[in-house]
Amino acid sequence: MKYVAKQFCLHWAAVKEIDKKALEKRLPAVGKTEARFLAVVEFSIRKRHRYGTTSIDLEAKKVLYVGKDRTEQSLAAFYEQMGTERCNAIQAVAMDMWQASKKATVTHCPNAKIIFDPFPIIQSYRPDVIDVVRRDECKKALGEQREVIKGSRYLLLKNEENLDKERNEKSELQRLLWLNRRLEKVYILKDDLKQLWRYKSTAWAEKWFAAWYRRAIYSEIEPRKRFARMLKRHKAGILAHCKYPFHTSVLEGINNKIKVIKRIAHGFRDEEYFFLEIREAFN
Repeated sequence: MKYVAKQFCLHWAAVKEIDKKALEKRLPAVGKTEARFLAVVEFSIRKRHRYGTTSIDLEAKKVLYVGKDRTEQSLAAFYEQMGTERCNAIQAVAMDMWQASKKATVTHCPNAKIIFDPFPIIQSYRPDVIDVVRRDECKKALGEQREVIKGSRYLLLKNEENLDKERNEKSELQRLLWLNRRLEKVYILKDDLKQLWRYKSTAWAEKWFAAWYRRAIYSEIEPRKRFARMLKRHKAGILAHCKYPFHTSVLEGINNKIKVIKRIAHGFRDEEYFFLEIREAFN
């Protein structure tokens, strides 16, 4: 905008308004879609936990709608613009376990199966379980063990394939897990949880989850027990991936591209224009 404004001797705000009007004219109306499978993904608008919501056609990989927050009303507004007939045609909606998204979807898309995205589930295991247990163990530990646990936060959060060979992180992790049995238990169960999303049969996935849940409950580690109970309450949406195996890389790719759009522009003063730019990038 800056260079176009300079070339035509206009103010950059005038160029922005021209582009904004062009985007509004070019993009299809919100809700005008023949999508059968949707995803609801949150993205960061500003720092300090200010989030927006995108609704995505999973087959066409198009952003259909961008909402200014992640409330139930925001997503419901999109479904209302789609209309009853289009909402009834939706077969499945992938999302995280944010209750506002689930409530709006259940209310407006009665035939849709809810699928919980594995990425935020595995991500939440780290602060909710690993971090809590590590802090508790650090308080109780003495001497060498305390020093090893104290500096292990990022080591425990990393996946095994991401451990740095040059820094000998694999050996450090093995030493840490050997020194502390409780940390070993929570770390192993985190890696085992990923196995759940490899199943294609709902019956086998359910059987595997029952075994994982039993191990978590009998571990006598309270944060892990709380996390396991939370997963059990959302089991139907977690196991729905067997029937609708949508890959989360699509959702993460869209989120990363939104970050790039925001970074290139050094932020947006006009949120409506920002949302139009997001829809244009995936149209």
